[in-house]
Amino acid sequence: MEGSKKITIEILQNDIMKGVKSNSYYVGEARKDQQGMLETASRLQASDDEDDILIKFIKSAASKLCNLLTKTMGDSSYMLTNAAPLKFIFTSNAVANFMDSQKGALTVLMQDYMENTCLMDWMATNKPDEAKWFFDKIASISNEIRIISSHRSKPSLS
Repeated sequence: MEGSKKITIEILQNDIMKGVKSNSYYVGEARKDQQGMLETASRLQASDDEDDILIKFIKSAASKLCNLLTKTMGDSSYMLTNAAPLKFIFTSNAVANFMDSQKGALTVLMQDYMENTCLMDWMATNKPDEAKWFFDKIASISNEIRIISSHRSKPSLS
């Protein structure tokens, strides 16, 4: 794309995994206090035993995020590295006046998007009525990504 610049953002798979397990733990703990929810609460808490399915959900989240980036920033792609530490590398062809100062905020939002998408899939598998909260959170994060992606630096008179 003429007048574009390449934006590259890296997100560690392990950071997503830690966020998913931490959040699912707190959701489960919150449900333990509810009458008759002890068994369900323990199922909501993702552990190392569920890594295979969580990785599947994380990869799906990366694909969905890439589609969102394509809609909001321009042609985007991602890859998952094969060497440790495993990381997702997202590349987008943004407009030339995309504000580089927004890259840090965009990185945080992208990680949050992936965590919450994975958590939504996890909750949908274990207790579907819990997934709605994460779905709503993803919608909010998606909107924030759209806003950040549309920030432009002001043209200068040179």
